[in-house]
Amino acid sequence: MKNRFFLAISAIMVAGALLLSVTAQDNRKLNPRQDFEANPSLDPKISVGAVVYLQCRVGTPVEFPKIIITNNTNQTVPAGKKVYWQANQYMKGNIVLSAPLAPGQSVYTPSVEAKGSSYAPKAWFLK
Repeated sequence: MKNRFFLAISAIMVAGALLLSVTAQDNRKLNPRQDFEANPSLDPKISVGAVVYLQCRVGTPVEFPKIIITNNTNQTVPAGKKVYWQANQYMKGNIVLSAPLAPGQSVYTPSVEAKGSSYAPKAWFLK
């Protein structure tokens, strides 16, 4: 009697475990956009433009530095363009240009709290 009961409970547990994996796969089929929302680079419909790098440096004061982005290209960056910046793995963000950024001109980000111990600043926008 005990062996049959144990065998029945084991069979129910195995069947339940198999059904859970089948249900999880079915839910994934219902929402195929789920992968693209988590990682947009997988979506073949999204076209990422050419990356244009700009000169970037970290300003003062040390506790709340401003990020200085300078247009070191020979073309004007149009107003409304989103410029991304990163000082290190903790300090990053983006700004939208309110006016065109001519060659040689600079724009400052709002002061941010200093995080991390070293900086390798970079700035870029998508053409």
